[in-house]
Amino acid sequence: MLEEKLTIGEMSEYCDVPADTLRYYDKIELFRPLYTDPDNGYRYYSILQSEVLGTIVELRRVGFSIEEIRAFMQNRHLDQSIGLLKQAVQRIDRQAADLKRISRTLKSRIQHIQSFQTDYAESDFIVRKLPKRKFWVLPDQVDMQNKEAVSYGFLELEKRLHDTLPFLAGNQFGFFVEPSALAFPLSPSEIASASAIFTFVQSRRSAGAQEAPAGDYVCTRYTGHDFEDYVDGLEKLLRYLHAEGLEAKSGAWSIIQVDISLTEHSEEAVYEVQIRV
Repeated sequence: MLEEKLTIGEMSEYCDVPADTLRYYDKIELFRPLYTDPDNGYRYYSILQSEVLGTIVELRRVGFSIEEIRAFMQNRHLDQSIGLLKQAVQRIDRQAADLKRISRTLKSRIQHIQSFQTDYAESDFIVRKLPKRKFWVLPDQVDMQNKEAVSYGFLELEKRLHDTLPFLAGNQFGFFVEPSALAFPLSPSEIASASAIFTFVQSRRSAGAQEAPAGDYVCTRYTGHDFEDYVDGLEKLLRYLHAEGLEAKSGAWSIIQVDISLTEHSEEAVYEVQIRV
C-alpha cells in the first residue's frame, strides 16, 4: 500500500538520518530501499527498515567501519554479534586512553607556556637547575640559514619520534651548537656549521642519543624564527656569562617554546637558550 512506502525524504525525516547518507548507503549496497515501483522505477523504504538503519547508525557512532558493519549485518547470529561488539569496546577503550594521554599532554603544555611567560618577569636571564637529559641530533647537516631545510629537518625528527602532537607538546625541539663555536666574536658561518637540529627524548627511546648533563644552566629567551635571531640569542647569553664571570661548560641548546603551531606572529615565536655553567 502506498502509505506503507516512504520516500527518501520521509525516511530521512522519520529516522533523523541525512538523505545524502541514505543515498550513499544505497550506492554501496549497505542499506537499500525495500520497494521499487515497476512503472516508474522509483524506490521506496519501509518503516520496518528503521531498526536496521538505526543499528547501522549506532555502529558507525561507536567506530565501526563500513566493511565491519557489512560483516555485522550479514548472516547475523548472537555469538558473532557479541564478538564484534567486544572488538568495538576494545577499540573504544584504546581511543579513550589515547584521548586521555593527549589531554595530559595539552594540559602540561598550557601549564608550561604560562609558567614560561612568568619566568622572565623580573630579568632577561634566569638559572635553571636541570636534570640529566637525553637528546638526538639530526645526523645530516642542515643549512641553518635556509628555513625550508630547517623545516624538513624538524619533520625528519618528528617522524622518528612517532609521537602525537610533537610540536604542540613543545619545549623538546630546537638547535644545538657545539662548544667550539661559542667564542667571541661569534661567527655566523661557524655557528651554522656547528649547529644541529635536535630533540629531547625519553629514556625508553634514547638509543644512540647524546646526553645533556645535569646542573645549573643559565638561560635567556629570544623571539623570531630567523637565523639572525638565533645568533643574536646566543650572543646575548654569552655576553651575560662574560659580564658575570661565568664559564660555559657545555654547548648551547636553543629550545622552541612557542612556535608557528601556536601563533602566526613572528614576534610571538619564542626560543630559550640554555648553557651549563
